Parts: sequence; structure tokens; C-alpha cells
Amino acid sequence: MTYSFGNLEKVHWTVKRPLLLCQTSGFPTAFGKKQRVEVKGKLFCGDKPASKVTVKIIERDTIKDDTLAKQETKEDGSFHLDGTDDEIGTIEPELKIYHRCNSKHICKRRWIIKIPDKYIHSPGSTGRIFDIGSVNLEIHLKEDKKCLPA
Repeated sequence: MTYSFGNLEKVHWTVKRPLLLCQTSGFPTAFGKKQRVEVKGKLFCGDKPASKVTVKIIERDTIKDDTLAKQETKEDGSFHLDGTDDEIGTIEPELKIYHRCNSKHICKRRWIIKIPDKYIHSPGSTGRIFDIGSVNLEIHLKEDKKCLPA
């Protein structure tokens, strides 16, 4: 049997459509559960507020990490992130902070802070907020990574 170009294209679309639907129609939601995490704090560089510092909540995944929330700190160095994700198991959120405090490099330093499981809750409920308090970014952590894009 020979197919014209139009029929071949139709067969190709028929095969790809279920995969496309799985990827775009919330397929993971059917098997996972929506989970929420909130983080707040205030960042300083020495005795000055660290404004315009990139902060984000990411969720570690095998293939590609998901960004749940992202913003820059306010003029006073404060931030409040609120993110949700659909996962089959419990999400593994981390707070990432990208800054140039006490850096002689043109690129940013990166801090990664694991968010404890007790701060993960369902979106409809009022759960606990992970408050990192006031943090001086002059500190050099062992895990501090240099020269990474935000």
C-alpha cells in the first residue's frame, strides 16, 4: 500500500498525539500530588541589605530540575518565595541564592540550602514557612560555588 504525503503525515500525527497529550495535559498530575513550599528571609552583604539578589526554589528531578519560584530580593534584602509542583513522591525543594557579595569575580556565587520536609504542605492549607532569618552573604560556605549564571 502506498501513502500519499498527506496520509503519511496523518499517520505520523496519530502516533505522536498520545505522547503530546501525556506531556501537555497534566498527565503527571493524575498520578502525583500538588505540593507547596514557602521560604522567606533577609539577606545582607556585611551591614548593608543585599538587594537585587536572585533567589529561587528549585525541585530536584532526575532529568531536569524544576523552578518553583524565582525573584530578586527587595531594597531591604528581604524576599518571600511561594512555589508549587506536582510530584508522585515528596518534592525535594532547595533554596538557591545567587550573589556577588565579597566576590572578586564578575560572575555570581551560588548557595544551595535544602528545605526540610516539614515545610512541604498541600496548596490549600496554611503550612509552615521556612524562615532562614537574616543571613550575611559574606560567609564562605564549603559548598559555595563560584562563577555560575543565575
